[in-house]
Amino acid sequence: MSGKKMRITYAILVTLMLLATASCGERTVQQEKPQSLLEVSKQELATAIEERDKLMQLVRLISEDMEKIRRLESGLPAIHDSIGEQQSGNIIANINVIKNTLRHRRQQLNELEAVLQQSAMYNDELQSAINALHRQLEHQSGEINNLRSQLTAANEHIGSLSDTVDSLSHTVSVVTSERNEAELAATNLENELNACYYIVATKSQLKKYNILETGFLRRSKLMEGEYDITMFSAADKRSLDSLTIESHKARLLTNHPDDSYSITPQGDNRLLTITDRTRFWSLSNFLVIQAD
Repeated sequence: MSGKKMRITYAILVTLMLLATASCGERTVQQEKPQSLLEVSKQELATAIEERDKLMQLVRLISEDMEKIRRLESGLPAIHDSIGEQQSGNIIANINVIKNTLRHRRQQLNELEAVLQQSAMYNDELQSAINALHRQLEHQSGEINNLRSQLTAANEHIGSLSDTVDSLSHTVSVVTSERNEAELAATNLENELNACYYIVATKSQLKKYNILETGFLRRSKLMEGEYDITMFSAADKRSLDSLTIESHKARLLTNHPDDSYSITPQGDNRLLTITDRTRFWSLSNFLVIQAD
């Protein structure tokens, strides 16, 4: 509770105690009156004390309500903080409870004020105390409405952030998908550029596959144009370093720089070793080896 509110409550309590003391003093004077008047004074005193106690109880209840509001305000998340749906629902429920409580306190105070205005203990100081309680209730209502506004603003801000996050997530997803597609296309293109094809076959097989053209008294030569790739084995220029030729003879029919490869015996077979991949495949992506 703030210093100002404590001073208001203290002033109210002091006023009520002075009023009670005044009532007791009035009772002492009246003891000298006849018995019937004494009985009336006793009743008035009891009523005044009861009304005083009701007002003091109401002061305590209003002070407790202010403490509840203070605790609720201290627990309210800042606008930039995260708040779950359940937490938001709990805060709204607490706010509604306090609003209903304040409405009930205001009704209690109005009813008590109407009674006290007809009471023997009513005076300007008591009315000032009651007015102070009215102002305190109005202040508490303003506080609770302010808390509700803060919560609404927090939820709206968090909703806006959620929309932004969703939008960014969608953008990231789209960009990631496009990047993956571009990377896949680049990989496929790179693989295609590094694709090579080779065949190891006899002269008659190469002729049968329309790869080699021969004739009577005519030198054999490779057919012009694209070869039938289905007759070739596919490989990758970046990883094809050597090739075992299951024959004691091996002759390259396609054009490859002599200093980019070597052919060496390997038992009854021959081993083709590519010593310079870039130069070896610089003239053709096809490798035709005649094995007889």
